[in-house]
Amino acid sequence: MTRHPLFHRLVERARSDPFFLGRALAEYQQSNGVDDDALAELLDCKTEALARLALCRMPRSDAPSFQQDVRQISEYASCSPDQLAQILRRTVALLSLQRTPTADANQNMLLAARDRKGERKRDAE
Repeated sequence: MTRHPLFHRLVERARSDPFFLGRALAEYQQSNGVDDDALAELLDCKTEALARLALCRMPRSDAPSFQQDVRQISEYASCSPDQLAQILRRTVALLSLQRTPTADANQNMLLAARDRKGERKRDAE
């Protein structure tokens, strides 16, 4: 079945927006070097189902309803709920690790800038 070009644009947009599951799937693919066919095989679904998955809202991994949300999504896209949950948890952990050093670096930069500003005031006195 051929999809409308706007549908493909929506899927691509979902792959870059953290609100959508598509972003997590794209991150997983990039970090693990897998293409659509390999991802579909991991999820035990057809490649066409990846577009449906991409357009779903990303479930919050810390929410009590995470497993239930994943099951509903997997029913909608006809994929393995266990594999989907595993991929999402790995991706959330990876993204969390990627964010942490950046936040620390920004904090250190702010502290260094503050210290430098304080040195200039003392030198002027």
